[in-house]
Amino acid sequence: MSNFFKRIGNFWNMPKHAAYLFIAPVMIILFIFVIIPLFSSFFISMTDLNLFLTDINWVGFDNFAEAFQDSRFINSIVISFEFAIMAVPLRMVVSLIIALFLARTCFFNKAMRTIYFLPIVCSSTVIGIMWKIILNGYVGLIPYWFTKIGLPRIDVFHDTSLALPAIGFLSIWGSFGMTAIIFLAAIKAVPAELYESAELDGAGKLRQFFSITLPDIMPTFWFLLISNVIASLQVFDLIYVITDGGPQYATETAVAYVYYAAFTQSELGYASAMAEILFIIIMIITVIMYSIMLRQEKD
Repeated sequence: MSNFFKRIGNFWNMPKHAAYLFIAPVMIILFIFVIIPLFSSFFISMTDLNLFLTDINWVGFDNFAEAFQDSRFINSIVISFEFAIMAVPLRMVVSLIIALFLARTCFFNKAMRTIYFLPIVCSSTVIGIMWKIILNGYVGLIPYWFTKIGLPRIDVFHDTSLALPAIGFLSIWGSFGMTAIIFLAAIKAVPAELYESAELDGAGKLRQFFSITLPDIMPTFWFLLISNVIASLQVFDLIYVITDGGPQYATETAVAYVYYAAFTQSELGYASAMAEILFIIIMIITVIMYSIMLRQEKD
């Protein structure tokens, strides 16, 4: 028996085998919380399972066919893309500009890095409730100030044309700190010798940014761009807390409609089918963006 355990110990002490022990916890968690739910969701999407797990019938691809004919689901996909197109570019630009301004090490910049990062500490629920009160058309502070300077009182979250841009602004306000800090880390990693050589050659700050900083941080830029696009297409928490998809479905994203179908309409099978469609859409977009990134790095 001792020889058996000794052989096992010798086997796992080898570097190429020990590596599997280190990645085993992550792989187990990934398998339990990602792989199994993913395949389970696909199986459920082929049934008419309800919230009470009764009267389960196999319906095949009927739920997928229904989703493509559901105007509300199509609208939610459009809203998701509108939100992503609205929020992602602005968040990336604002975060990059702030990171450039905070790149120089001094006490003020260190303090501002902390301040800009503070919204990340708050949950999206807290941010949503806070801004919902501040922008409330009846008791909100900002609409009240509008009336004091002679402007009409605006209730942005009940206006079909303003609700989605307002939530996009809140999304940027609540998450740009993380993006800015990652940009800042990438900018700080650029070798200082490159800037010194550029200055000796007479290059200004703008030329240094486009010729040195931007090319050097492109891997980080693509990582943040892909991550932000994925997160924006899956936005739910702010919308659920602030508008719950309203007014008139003007802010109902795909994830919000999936939640409504699953837990309000008790249609887990149909909700799973819509979730699978959204997963495929996001996967295709991610693969395309990743391919462009690899091609750019190769060039």
